[in-house]
Amino acid sequence: MSYGLDSGSHSVYSLHYHLILVTKYQRGVLTEDRTNFIHGVIDGFADNYGVEVSHLDGEDDHIHVLFKTKPTTDL
Repeated sequence: MSYGLDSGSHSVYSLHYHLILVTKYQRGVLTEDRTNFIHGVIDGFADNYGVEVSHLDGEDDHIHVLFKTKPTTDL
């Protein structure tokens, strides 16, 4: 059975996170243009910090980000 574990010099890990970004009062203000802009910002952060985004989706009042990172990454 494979667990998809990553390894460092003295460690084995599998760190997956589910981040949910919600608008204030859950108002439906995330238009397609705003959502595309936010996706670009998140992709930029992921590239800069060595984070692997596995899924990025949402609706007009929230965005889900599923990502994987190393233990040395500060969140």
